[in-house]
Amino acid sequence: MSEEIRIGFFGEFETKEIICALNRLIKNIMNKKIKICQQPYDLIIIDLKKKENGESPSQDKFIEFLINENIEKLPYCIILGAEKNLEIFNSKKYGRISEIQLFTELCPEYYQYISIPFNIEELLSFFRNFKKNNKKQNPFKCFKNTRKQIEEKFKNFNLECFKWGNTEVFKEAGKCCLEEYRKEEMRVAVHKGKEEEKDLEIQIYEFLIATILKAKENKPLNFVIIEDNLEGVVYKDKEDKDKKLCDILELFKDILNIEFWLLDDFEGLKKFLIKRLHLLEIGEKKELEDSIEIKKIKNDGKAVIKMKNKTLKIIGEKEVDIDCIIIDILLIKNNKFYDGIEILNLLTNTFPEIPTLILSKSSEGVDITYAFEKGISYYILKSRTLTLPYYYYQHLNDLGKIISFIK
Repeated sequence: MSEEIRIGFFGEFETKEIICALNRLIKNIMNKKIKICQQPYDLIIIDLKKKENGESPSQDKFIEFLINENIEKLPYCIILGAEKNLEIFNSKKYGRISEIQLFTELCPEYYQYISIPFNIEELLSFFRNFKKNNKKQNPFKCFKNTRKQIEEKFKNFNLECFKWGNTEVFKEAGKCCLEEYRKEEMRVAVHKGKEEEKDLEIQIYEFLIATILKAKENKPLNFVIIEDNLEGVVYKDKEDKDKKLCDILELFKDILNIEFWLLDDFEGLKKFLIKRLHLLEIGEKKELEDSIEIKKIKNDGKAVIKMKNKTLKIIGEKEVDIDCIIIDILLIKNNKFYDGIEILNLLTNTFPEIPTLILSKSSEGVDITYAFEKGISYYILKSRTLTLPYYYYQHLNDLGKIISFIK
C-alpha cells in the first residue's frame, strides 16, 4: 500500500490542477500518494498567486492557521510561485510585499520555495526525500495574545493599528521586516504630521517580531542594563500618563520572560574591564577573581557578575549566561560622569561574544554621529525602548554572519 502524505493546501484553482498532476506522477514514480485534506497536516503547500483584484484569500487563511493558539507544531511548508525566486515577490509588481513575509523572514528553516514551472524537478526531489513527522515548534501561536497584551498597555495612545484585525496586523508586521518599507512609512507620516504615532506603531510591530523570534528559542533570557535612571519617562500617552523605562522592562519580563539585572557600579565595572583588557594584551590567560554586584529590577534578588570559562556569568541563586548588555550612553554617579560608549568598547574588546546595545535619550545628530564614529553598531533611543528585544535579535543575526564569514 502506498504511503499517504496529508497536505494542507492554501492556494487557487490553477495550482490544484498541478497538484493533481503531481499526485499521479509521484504515485507512479515514488509509490507515495498526496491527499489534500483538513488538519492534521504532514505538509503545507502555499500558492502565491493572487486574484486579478489583488486579493490573496489563500494566504490570509494560512496566516489564520499560523496564529491559531491551538496549533502547537508546524509542518514543513512548500511555497509555490511563478517567479524564479521568492525575493521578486517583494517588488512593487506584487504590492512590494508577500502576505507571508513575516513567516518567510523569521522562519527560513520552515519552508522551501519552488518555482513553477522553472524548477519542477525540485518538487519531485522534495517528495522523493520527504519524511513525515518533521514538525517544528509554532512560534506564531503567541501572536494574538501578545497583540492583546501590548494593546492593553498602550490603549491610551489611540493607534490606528489597534483598530485592525489580527491578519492585517500580521501583514503589516511582515512589511516592517523590510527596512526600506519602514523608512517609506516614516517619510509619509512626517508629511502628515503623524510621526510619533507611526513610529510607535512600527515599534509595536518590531516588538511582535521579537516575540516570535523569542518563541522559536523558547528559553528565558538574562539582560544586564547599565543605567543610572530607571524612573526616566520614555513614553507619554494622549492623557499625559507616563511610561517609565522600568515599566517597559517589566513588560519585557511579563511577555518575553526576559530577566533584567541592574548594574550601577560604573567605576567598579570600568576598573574590572580595564584590568581584563590589560591581561589580554600581555597574553595572560588567567581569569579575574573580581566580581561586580547587580540586582534584579523590581525585585530584591541580588547576584554578581563574574568571569568563568573566559566569559561573564551571572552568579546568584544559580549560574546563568548574560544574553545581552544594554548601556546608557551617559551615566552619572556621585557627580561623576561615565561615557557609556567607552564602557561598551571595553566590553566588546574583552567579551566580544556578548551582544551589547547603546540606549540614549538624545536624538541630536551630533550625539548619534559621535556614537557611530566610536564604532557602535546600534544606537537605540529611549523613546524607542520597546524595540530593544528586536534589535537584540538583529544583533545576534549580525554576529552570526560575522562568525560564519570568519569560519
